Parts: sequence; structure tokens; C-alpha cells
Amino acid sequence: MSVFGIWGDGLDTVSALMVLRYDAFFETARQDFHIRGGNDLLAKAFADRLKEKILYGSPVVRIEHD
Repeated sequence: MSVFGIWGDGLDTVSALMVLRYDAFFETARQDFHIRGGNDLLAKAFADRLKEKILYGSPVVRIEHD
């Protein structure tokens, strides 16, 4: 069974646009993304940006979503 068989009755029932979208999606999915200098830079960037809202050593008593 070809990969195109998962979309219907075969290649002749699949549009070119669908094939291009499928290929583009899986090409992106195969790429590796990383942060130069280490992944901990992401947490450090969040901490730096939110430093006035972060209270270290404080107990969490409530979490709200708004």
C-alpha cells in the first residue's frame, strides 16, 4: 500500500495540492530545532522577561487563567 492509499482509492484520486501539503508537513517534521547555546536559554529568557511577576521561594496558593 502506498502512502497515497491512505487518502482514498489511490494516487489518481489525490489532488496535487494535497500531495504538496503532505510533503511540506513531513519535511518540516523531519527537521530538528534547537536553541544555540542550550535549551536552558529558553527558561532564562522567560525568567528575564517575567522577573517582576516571579516570586521565588513563595508557595503557590492559587492558579488562575484569564
